[in-house]
Amino acid sequence: SDLDAYPLSVAFVTDATLPSDIMAKVNNSLSVVSNGLTPADSVAVISYAGTGPQMVTDFTAAQGRRLTAALQIARKPGEQPGVPLTEGPFASGPTVNGLQADPTLAPQRGNASGTFILPKEIHPLNDAILYAAEQLASQPRGRRRVIYVISDGKNSRSKASYKEVVQYLLANNIAVYEIGRASCRERV
Repeated sequence: SDLDAYPLSVAFVTDATLPSDIMAKVNNSLSVVSNGLTPADSVAVISYAGTGPQMVTDFTAAQGRRLTAALQIARKPGEQPGVPLTEGPFASGPTVNGLQADPTLAPQRGNASGTFILPKEIHPLNDAILYAAEQLASQPRGRRRVIYVISDGKNSRSKASYKEVVQYLLANNIAVYEIGRASCRERV
C-alpha cells in the first residue's frame, strides 16, 4: 500500500577535519545511528579530509554488526584548532644575525615577507558528496537514496563543481541533508 515505507539506502559522509570538540560529539552520535533505521535499510559510511573521500564501509544492513564495527572505525579525532601568527616575535621564525634561520620561511619559498604563510586548507566537500552519490546510484531501484553530510560546510579544492554535484543528485533522485554545528537543512 501507499502507507508502506520505502527502504532506505543512506550514505553518511563525515568531515574528518572538524575541530576535536565537535568531532567528539559526532563520534558519540554515530553510535546511535542504527536505532533510527529498519532491518530493510542499508548504510554506507564515508569519511573525507584533505586527501578526499574514503569508504569506511560499503552498504551494509542498518542493524547489523558490520555497521556497528564500521561506525567505530569511522570515529576520527578531529583537528586541534589553531591561530596563525601574522605579527609579533613568533610570526617570522628564528633569525641569526638578522637572517632567516629557517629557509622555509624565506621570501624565495613563495612567501612575500618573512612571515610564514599557512597553506590553504583542503575541504573537498563537493568531491565527498559526489562520491557518496555515485555509490548510492548503484543501489537497487525502489529504495529512497539519502546522503547525510556531517560537516561545517567548508568546501575548497574540490575537483567536482557544485553544479556538477547538483545535476548528478537530481538525475539519480538523491536527497542530501546537512547536519552542521547549529542546523539541519536539506540541500537538494
